[in-house]
Amino acid sequence: MYELIYGNKSVRQALEKQYPDAKFEDASDDVHPERFAFESNQVAEDEFYPFVMKEGFALTCLRLQLMLRDGRKEAVAENKPKIEKWMAIAEIAD
Repeated sequence: MYELIYGNKSVRQALEKQYPDAKFEDASDDVHPERFAFESNQVAEDEFYPFVMKEGFALTCLRLQLMLRDGRKEAVAENKPKIEKWMAIAEIAD
């Protein structure tokens, strides 16, 4: 799985601690000074996204944000069940 994360050093450190075998790459630039890429073939979305939700990092993840904001009918039909499942796993569902 691959995710572009707009998070500070503490977000990166928490992810490095949780996923020590993942690849982390600096993706910062002049506009986005605190951005990095997370990549791992061993971590599935069903593990990663509940973790970032529970830790409060969900808003830092670009792919997750795009899923949450995509209001197209077909995208909602595809993404809503996944997001609800991840929230339940993270135990943050209302």
